[in-house]
Amino acid sequence: MNRIVFIVTLIITLLTAYTETRAETANCPATADVYIDQESPATNFNDKTRVLISYHPTKGAARGLWKFNIPGTIDAAQIESATLHVSGSIHTGGGTALSVDCYALNTPFDENAEAWDTHSGGDYDSSVSSSGSLPSGNDWEAALDVTTLA
Repeated sequence: MNRIVFIVTLIITLLTAYTETRAETANCPATADVYIDQESPATNFNDKTRVLISYHPTKGAARGLWKFNIPGTIDAAQIESATLHVSGSIHTGGGTALSVDCYALNTPFDENAEAWDTHSGGDYDSSVSSSGSLPSGNDWEAALDVTTLA
């Protein structure tokens, strides 16, 4: 009887002492965003309501730059996954499917002054990237896994 009471007490103690660590989701909205366009290298496009990501064979690339505020309570080692959600709209004119690469910038950017020429086309670290695909058309949503950048 003492043995059964001891085992039951041990199980109850283990169950009450066990705490499961749960993953938390943190939404990190962009605190700055702009796109830079190879076709208009001296133009700042911060007056636009969109961030363009495109490539045209004769006009070149348009690259989106985003800055996210990651809470100070999150340590980089704790991040298990990071996803960038983007969407297309009729406002952007649609387009063909596109494979994109996401990179971390080497230097900060000023969304009110940035242009292709002022940021060397993006000034990014090409050694670490995340890739994804954007669908064709003008009404879509896509999720890009950017865990390697976090």
